[in-house]
Amino acid sequence: MPPDSYGSAARWYGWTASRALRPAHERLAALCAARKFSRVVDIGCGTGHLAAMLAARGVAVTGVDASPAMLARAARIPWREPAPLFVLGGVPLPFPPRSFDAAVLSLVLHESDDEPETLLAEVLRVAPVCLVLEWRMPERNLDLPGQILVHAIERLAGKRHYARFRNFVRGGYLHGAAHRAKARVADEEPLMGGTMVLAEVIANSS
Repeated sequence: MPPDSYGSAARWYGWTASRALRPAHERLAALCAARKFSRVVDIGCGTGHLAAMLAARGVAVTGVDASPAMLARAARIPWREPAPLFVLGGVPLPFPPRSFDAAVLSLVLHESDDEPETLLAEVLRVAPVCLVLEWRMPERNLDLPGQILVHAIERLAGKRHYARFRNFVRGGYLHGAAHRAKARVADEEPLMGGTMVLAEVIANSS
């Protein structure tokens, strides 16, 4: 495995995920429960806060992350049954095809070391449905203030992180990545004042 580039961030990441992203994560977890997904893989699970919301709804969750420091934080959560299974890994994912009912990705595509379409195609190998929470492509001038904030947030994460974000933007955000992964966005809804989108992505062959 490469060096843990998120090791130093693990301490504050949990606070950010559990507070700033809580409304979006609650909506994502509620959607999984409403769709009656019983086995879900959380790709880029970080410190486990989204996994906790899923587990609280009775979903059997497997969390995958490439950062040992993030997973160490996740292991400290006082889990109730069913407790998630946490796995250290990345692309290729260490699971057979169709191991899960669904996959969830929360702000992972734009910051992955892998190309967004490569990650998305691999996720759709292990689950027929992928629910993606990502930054949303601006559609009108009114979206501009929110996009300025998004770019500022990504810049604060560092040069390497911002370069990956810019690559995601130049590639057409989620829709562009889905197209290159031979997949499509089947449904989507804006969240967080329109700066984010919660989308259902499926393979073109589905």
